[in-house]
Amino acid sequence: MTGATSRYVPLTLLIRATALTLSVLSIGCAAELRDPDRFPDVPPCRTDLNVPVLFQARCNGGACHGAGESPAAGLDLTSDGVAERLIGVESEMCAGLSLVDRDDPSRSFLLGKLVGPPAGCGDRMPIIGFLSVDEIGCVESWANEVVEQLARDADADADAGAVP
Repeated sequence: MTGATSRYVPLTLLIRATALTLSVLSIGCAAELRDPDRFPDVPPCRTDLNVPVLFQARCNGGACHGAGESPAAGLDLTSDGVAERLIGVESEMCAGLSLVDRDDPSRSFLLGKLVGPPAGCGDRMPIIGFLSVDEIGCVESWANEVVEQLARDADADADAGAVP
């Protein structure tokens, strides 16, 4: 009986050590991803990922954000012109938040839904298989690019209409 008891002691110690390690690690990360002062921004996109194609592949489905009659939250992410449906448009789920914020795209509701939405504003998306950090970085880069392009287009239109 002594030999059998001594074989279980290391296993018990291993279980206790693992539990202690996990509890210490969970205490060390008390802030949430939504705490911008605590966590750095999403890394920049490192590939030439086509974000509208990513939306079509990952956000299109039966009850999701496809171009059907009633996309979830009234948001079609898959048909042409997705940027125009996002920039400066208020979220139907969270009043006061733009889907893509014109002034600061990194603070857009769309990005918040990908990393962890504000309380009361639904679940993290996509529900089945969250995007990778790289993919989220590409969505953020894309949002910045489309907002900048919109501003350039507005400036060009203003210049074209200016009287010399």
